[in-house]
Amino acid sequence: MKIVYEPKKCIGCGICASTSPAHFKMNKDNKAELIKGKKVKDNCELEIKEETQEIKDAVNMCPVQCFKIVK
Repeated sequence: MKIVYEPKKCIGCGICASTSPAHFKMNKDNKAELIKGKKVKDNCELEIKEETQEIKDAVNMCPVQCFKIVK
């Protein structure tokens, strides 16, 4: 299971980082980053062991849906 992040969609609202600071942070350009994520083409991916409520909330609360969970 993994989180896929499309950084080009990010508007820098910070909801992900405030909801799940263990997985998301804001960078110097005020865009989200996946902590320990790996760049894959234009996206960033992070393998996760389980889909916790914290991760679900962060992904679902993003106003531009730049994150998705792929099983």
